[in-house]
Amino acid sequence: EVGHSLGLRHNFRASGMLSLDQINNTNITHLKGMVGSVMDYNPVNISRKGQPQGDYATTTIGPYDYWAIEYAYKPVEGDEPAELKKIAARSPESDLAYATDEDMFLNDDPYVNTYDLGNDPLKYGEERVMLATELLKDLDGKIVKDGESWARVRRAFSVLVGQYGNATYLASSFIGGQSVTRDFKGGQGAHDPVTPIPGEKQREALTFLAKTMLTGDAFHFSPALLRRLTTENWYHWGSESMFYGGGVDYPIYDRVLAIQRIVLNRCFDPAVLSRLENQALQANPDAKPLQMAEVFQTLTDSVWGQVTPKDASVATMHRNLQREHLGRLCRMVLGQRQSPFGDMYGYVVFLGGSRTPPADAKS
Repeated sequence: EVGHSLGLRHNFRASGMLSLDQINNTNITHLKGMVGSVMDYNPVNISRKGQPQGDYATTTIGPYDYWAIEYAYKPVEGDEPAELKKIAARSPESDLAYATDEDMFLNDDPYVNTYDLGNDPLKYGEERVMLATELLKDLDGKIVKDGESWARVRRAFSVLVGQYGNATYLASSFIGGQSVTRDFKGGQGAHDPVTPIPGEKQREALTFLAKTMLTGDAFHFSPALLRRLTTENWYHWGSESMFYGGGVDYPIYDRVLAIQRIVLNRCFDPAVLSRLENQALQANPDAKPLQMAEVFQTLTDSVWGQVTPKDASVATMHRNLQREHLGRLCRMVLGQRQSPFGDMYGYVVFLGGSRTPPADAKS
C-alpha cells in the first residue's frame, strides 16, 4: 500500500524473478528479495517435506521497486528527459519485468498471475498439488486435537482442495497462452510485443491436466476423512455454519467437477481455439506449435479412455466429467441456446461470450 501511495501499480509478473530453487536460497533472496516487486500478490512460500525451505515471505523490496522509484523521484540536474530515457532503457532486464491488472485480465499471459511463485507457474502448480496431496494424508489426525470440533478439518480440506483448483488454473493458462511485453523497438535485449508460448510447454501443461485432473488420479480421499468434514452449528464470524454453508454435507463431487471445468472452459474457449490457429502462423518454421486437433484428442482420450474406473467414487466423478465433456461438444457444434433476453434487449451490446468457435473446431 505504501507503493500505491508513491504511485506504483500492481506488478503481477514480479513473482517470476527467480526459479523455485532460488526462492529457497536465502543467499539470493536476502540480497534482492524473493520477488521483483512487493506490488505483486504472493502466496506464503511453503516447501514440501524434505526440500529446502527458505523464507516464508520476501524480506525486502525488489529490483523493480528501486527502479520505478528512481524513475519517479530521482533528483535530476540538467537534461531531465535524457536521464529519464536512460533509466527507462533498462526495461528489458529480467529483474525489472512488469505487467499489471489489464495484462492479467486481457492478455492471456500465463506468467502474469496472482498468488504464484517462481519463473515457471506450471511447475509451481505441480508442486502445490504434490504438497496438498501429502498434507491430505491423515489430515483429520493432524489438524484436530482430542476435545476439538471436527469442523476445523473441513476448513483445512477446503484450503488443500483449493490448491488443486489453483494449479489447474495456472496450468490451463499455458494452453493457447502468449507472453506479452511493452518493450520498445531497438532496446538492448528487447522482446517482441507478443510471443506464443512454445508448443512443447503447452503440451506439457495439457499432459499434466489430462493425467492429473481429468482422469481423477488427484481425487482419491479417505472415506473416514470425508465423514468428518462437518460444519459448525453456531453462526458467527469466521465459521462455516451449516445455516450459511448449505448443510453438513460436503459437496465433493461438485468441487471436483468445478476444478475439471476449468480445463474444459480453457480448452474449448473460442478465443483460445482461434489463438491456437493463429499461433501456427506466428511460430518460426522450426517450432512445433500445439495444434487444435491435439487438444481435442487429448481431452477425448482422457475423458473416454478409461470408461469404467474400479474405484466407485472415481467412477462417479468420471461419469460427471463425461457428461460435461459431451455437452460442451454438442453446444460447440449446435450452438448455444438463444437467450430469452435477445429480442427484449436487442439494442444492448453485451460484451464477452459473443465469439464462436473456429470452423475447424466444430468439424
